[in-house]
Amino acid sequence: MAESTNAVVSGSKEETADKMSLHRAVMRGTGFWDWMRGIDPAINMTSGLVAMSMTRQPLPKLRELPVVNFLDIDDANYVNALLHEALPKDQVSLKGYLSHRPLGLGMITAGPGFGKTTAIATATLCMQAKLDRIFCSAPTNVAVDNFADRLDQTTSSVCKRYNTGKQQDDPTRMRHRLVVRAYRMQDEFAAVMHLLRYPIPESDRPRIPIAKTSKWRLHLSISSWLLAVLGSRAVGVRELTPDDSEGLFSLRASIEERPQYSNLLAVAKDQIGWDDYVLSGVLHKDAGHTLLKAIIEAADIICTTPSMATDDVCREWRTSVARGIAIDEAASMTRADLACVWGNSLLPCFLAGDDKQLHPAIMTGDEQDSEGNIFHRFVADGKLSALEYLMGTDLPVYRLKTQLRMGCGLFDVVAKEIYPEVPFTYDTCCNLNLDKFAVGRDFESYAREKYPTLVPAPSGTLQPIFVHCEGSSVFVDKFTGSKYSRDQIKIALDFAVDLLKFRPGITSSNLVLLTPYLSNFALIAAMRKSPEYAASLINTRPASTIDGFQGQEGDIVLVVMSTNRQSGPGFVCEAARLNLLLTRQRSGLVIFGDLTIAVPIAIVAAEPGAPPSEDNSIDKKGKRKRKGKDDLPIWVYHSDGSVGFSKATVLRNVFRTLSTAGRFVTIKAMKLEKA
Repeated sequence: MAESTNAVVSGSKEETADKMSLHRAVMRGTGFWDWMRGIDPAINMTSGLVAMSMTRQPLPKLRELPVVNFLDIDDANYVNALLHEALPKDQVSLKGYLSHRPLGLGMITAGPGFGKTTAIATATLCMQAKLDRIFCSAPTNVAVDNFADRLDQTTSSVCKRYNTGKQQDDPTRMRHRLVVRAYRMQDEFAAVMHLLRYPIPESDRPRIPIAKTSKWRLHLSISSWLLAVLGSRAVGVRELTPDDSEGLFSLRASIEERPQYSNLLAVAKDQIGWDDYVLSGVLHKDAGHTLLKAIIEAADIICTTPSMATDDVCREWRTSVARGIAIDEAASMTRADLACVWGNSLLPCFLAGDDKQLHPAIMTGDEQDSEGNIFHRFVADGKLSALEYLMGTDLPVYRLKTQLRMGCGLFDVVAKEIYPEVPFTYDTCCNLNLDKFAVGRDFESYAREKYPTLVPAPSGTLQPIFVHCEGSSVFVDKFTGSKYSRDQIKIALDFAVDLLKFRPGITSSNLVLLTPYLSNFALIAAMRKSPEYAASLINTRPASTIDGFQGQEGDIVLVVMSTNRQSGPGFVCEAARLNLLLTRQRSGLVIFGDLTIAVPIAIVAAEPGAPPSEDNSIDKKGKRKRKGKDDLPIWVYHSDGSVGFSKATVLRNVFRTLSTAGRFVTIKAMKLEKA
């Protein structure tokens, strides 16, 4: 019989084997009938064959599936503080969901901007209060960073709410849970030594000596917590507060008691210089790793990627200490990665994600060898994410239905085309009269003044704008299908600079530049360095691809499609990718591309708001005309490099909705390059 991957699972060998049997039933996705009858064909072939016998057998007594109440916590005030992270109208339903979880398994899903990460963070803290240590993961480094950040923000918010009215010396005050974002130990140690030597970053100082491909960052890392314990004055290292984890103060006291660490504490606090510290003997690598591991041992929640979950330190903590699992962006995680993190002993687990955004990345698609044999025959199976698979088993799912991020109106097009079956409402925090949407109001005002033909958004709403780059050239890599357009990038950058010039209330930090293609991403970075853009966009964060911006947001998002009628829409015609591309904004969205990909040329040539022409797809009776040349399948390059045809239904509908509403303007390209 296979052994449990979770040493922390308590009980006899029989009980552990039973949990493993139930976990196999979950992963098979064929129901729990055999387990409820006490049969697992995978380990007991004889009983399995008897159960399949054609002779009449007496009906067995069925076992009930185990249920976990994550709100069964002694401190009712802490439970209430946690539940207040949800909207008032959602608190009853969330309480009901958390208090009755068959198999200890929970799933949270919703569209972008509905608060999935906050909900999974709240559920994770409930698990932590009930079970103790929790291991968290997500499919990408960016997603793990976002999850860790939200957990840290949520535990701080919950403790602040819980401690309201309590004195600082009150022993009943709640402390923050220690959330650690784990990276490779060699990177963490290198960061500690570098920040001890260079606590204040300057342009002429060397970078941290870790690989350029490393995704390490200081915030919530093991090294940042160790430096905080040492009392470091390095930029970016937080100062411990009385409400921080007790384990951090215990570690500080332990270090202060040991004479061998006196100089380490002194250099961290800037009481001695680096040269004096070197003369006294620097921290040895083994001793440094011991201190870093002490942070891991003190952690309440560890967040890292599935690949790091197999690293020695994280694997030991996950298998021997963790009593629950939480996964964010689970709709982009493969089932194999879930198995690496979850183990095989049915630890309580929560997953959150959106099955209508990016699917798990598949590196090979329809590629064939010289004889026509497909390299990867399980592409469709590989694209089935951990969340989708478990949702397909009909286990209860908690769905959020209130938009919390985007200003009223900005989600309407995506909701209509991608989430038509999900009724939703905008929360009061999306009201455009609020100060946080002043940027959006200024942007709409600028667009109306700059482009008088642009049809204004309905009262009380903001709407996306499409900038049709007439005559823009697009280049396609014949091997990867990656596209770039110098013309469209220039139009987007000129648009951004002009916006900042005439609307001082909008700063460059309010802008985000996104593009679907890596080639275009590199070209944007290069063109931004030119004198005409560098100064104006100095505080605009670096441009990003869709994949690199998942889970993040910005005030005004400028999307450079880098597609035209000749190149086709590329993999942007995939609904999941288009969904992510059009939902990163809070206050404004501008799409730069070629509208004629999906809209008849005659309509684009006419001014916005002009009466429908004969080329439109709707006849005089309001019925859709018979399919014509504008509705034929489009030649596309998929994200895996394969080539084919697509109807691009969602993309066409989005583009046509914007054109019908008159939310587009035309800017002629300067033809910087000839295709």
